[in-house]
Amino acid sequence: MSTVYSYIRQVIVVETGMPGAGPLYVGMGNDLGEALDNLESTPFGCHENEIQGIEWAVEASEEDLEEYDPEYSELAKLDDDQWEVYTRLFGADKGLRECEDLEYDLAETWYGCLGYHTEDDKGNQATHPVCPIDYVLEFETKNVAEKMALAYAVKAADTAKYLEKLFEQAVSCFEKGDEEGVRKVLREASFQELGYGDDPATQALAEQLLVRSLWED
Repeated sequence: MSTVYSYIRQVIVVETGMPGAGPLYVGMGNDLGEALDNLESTPFGCHENEIQGIEWAVEASEEDLEEYDPEYSELAKLDDDQWEVYTRLFGADKGLRECEDLEYDLAETWYGCLGYHTEDDKGNQATHPVCPIDYVLEFETKNVAEKMALAYAVKAADTAKYLEKLFEQAVSCFEKGDEEGVRKVLREASFQELGYGDDPATQALAEQLLVRSLWED
């Protein structure tokens, strides 16, 4: 059994087994990562219960100890080794957040937020969106600048629709508890979005679904 406690501004990680089954493991630190790094066995090998063991290890009373539930922001700061220990002790399903009312960019929103400017050799200028997403195949250009902007818009519209499907897939994986699926889909979304500069829409959804960074396993 493993539990996280707090005691006098210290975070305490406790790993216990059946009474007499082996040593008690205790780690203390200013944050969860430090406590996990300091996790080591004590000579107190026949503790009767978890509270007795932790009281013995830190010389605290039951009233001094408070069960501590780390916030996602703290879990996100754990390095790979700390995360491995944390998931081993507390469950591998911790990689997904508990989240309701998920939000992500729809195709039209993502398309409309792109910025693009072009100018032809006659001084004509055009900016994106040169036309709404639903009219990219019908828009009639008046000059070379608009023709270049439209070419950008056609490609961006396709990408926007693909991203919306990927975001839907990521949410579906999340609802099934499939962290690996979430990461795989969002990494593909990130790759697609980075073709236009950076990936804010992908990262915004990843931050809602995943405890750790999209690029950390």
